[in-house]
Amino acid sequence: MYHLPTARCSLLVSLILAVLAGSVPAADNAKQKSRDAAFIKALSGTTLTGFFTIVGAKNDAAPKSDSYQISKVTKGGNFFLFHAKFGKANLPPLPLRVVWAGNKPVITMDKVVIPAMGTFSVHLLIDGDRYAGTWSHGKTVGHMWGMIKKTATKAGAKK
Repeated sequence: MYHLPTARCSLLVSLILAVLAGSVPAADNAKQKSRDAAFIKALSGTTLTGFFTIVGAKNDAAPKSDSYQISKVTKGGNFFLFHAKFGKANLPPLPLRVVWAGNKPVITMDKVVIPAMGTFSVHLLIDGDRYAGTWSHGKTVGHMWGMIKKTATKAGAKK
C-alpha cells in the first residue's frame, strides 16, 4: 500500500475542497442576496424600543429605556448602511456589518466612532420582532434588549 506524504496529502485535500467550493457560490450567493433583501425590508422603517443595563452599575440599577429609529437600511459591498436616530439625535449614516448566527442576523459595530458621541461597539441579534445583545461605550459595557415595530407615520399609519 502506498502512502502519500503528509504535505502532498494536505495539498491534494485543499485542491479538492477548492474545486468543490468553486461549484457552490452561485447558489449560496443567490441565497445570501435573498436573505439580505429580507433583512433590509424587515428593518427599514422600524423603531427598536427596549432597555439597556450597565454592567457593574451601583446598587444593581434598574434597566433604563432607550429607542432607536431606523428610517432606512441599504447594502453596499460587505456593509449595510443604517440611517437612524438614537432618541432624538440624528446619527450619521452608519456602515455596519451583519453576520449570521444560523438564520438570525447579528448587527455588528466594532469600535465605531460616532461624531460628538464617542466610540461604540454593539453586537445585536435580531430574532423576528425582538432584539438582544451587548454594547460598549469606552470602558462602559452592558446589555440591551427590546422589541422591533414598524414606525408609525405622521398620519398614524404604519409604514
